Amino acid sequence: GAGLHTIDRLNIKEALENPQFSDIAGQVRDRLITIVRSYIDAGIIDIEEITG
Repeated sequence: GAGLHTIDRLNIKEALENPQFSDIAGQVRDRLITIVRSYIDAGIIDIEEITG
């Protein structure tokens, strides 16, 4: 078999700036915001936990 394929790791900024990954990185960002907002709305976390 061909084995496992790996890709170089990119940080978030690099992924958003890279045309190959910017679309998926933007989608992940949008989904993450939705998830975090739902946790805040449910009172499970507060904004201070996010901003540190």
